Amino acid sequence: MKNQKSLINAGQAFAKIHLSASKDPFRQAMNYVQFSTLPAGPQGPGGLYATATDAHTLFWVNVSEVLSNPEILPAEFYIHADQYKKLTGSKVYLIACDQDQKTIRTTDKAGTTLDVLPYLDAEGMQNGPGRYPQWTAVLPTSTEYQLTGGQIGLSPKLIGRAAQIMEAGPWIVTFREANRAVIVQYVSPEDNGATQGLIMPVMLIGMEEKEKDRQALNAKLAQAYEKAQERKHEAEAMQE
Repeated sequence: MKNQKSLINAGQAFAKIHLSASKDPFRQAMNYVQFSTLPAGPQGPGGLYATATDAHTLFWVNVSEVLSNPEILPAEFYIHADQYKKLTGSKVYLIACDQDQKTIRTTDKAGTTLDVLPYLDAEGMQNGPGRYPQWTAVLPTSTEYQLTGGQIGLSPKLIGRAAQIMEAGPWIVTFREANRAVIVQYVSPEDNGATQGLIMPVMLIGMEEKEKDRQALNAKLAQAYEKAQERKHEAEAMQE
């Protein structure tokens, strides 16, 4: 296995971003976690990023910042979310990447093999599950708070998912552009890790008008009911 290299203290580096991957069998590409080497950009400094998304949430981590020698991993590859979660185990101490066999072997401190995980290279992904979305294109480019009009809401379900992924410490949600997706990040990334996320909002624009319309309709129904009751009482009185 001439193309096999190893990586120490790996298990602690991989955040549970697989929880953000899609489970939809008709969106097979999103069933995978993408590893890709990126230049500096809105996602952060340059490095090898692991990313997972289901189009409602998007989470990524720069593994180059937390791994001792990330160069042992391919510049681009894809691992199914069900397999990726095995990288996050507390017992994972060493990772060996065999680029010939396209597998990642995890072992504990005693050298016992835990799992051998298959992965797809870029060609295998393109010919199989399909093209992975260009996720960096949806990231907000502004670094300032710009929520100037309208109201947006966040799904409690998606907030709960973020809490599962961002479990290493306190985290915050930042609104960077009006009526756009919000950024999730740790309060102290230097202590809790490089994981970041994006949550698509539930648009609430126009809800005030809809509420006014609902209240007006209820008022009309109440008036109609009162008039019907009055006519009923008048008819009963005439029969007596």
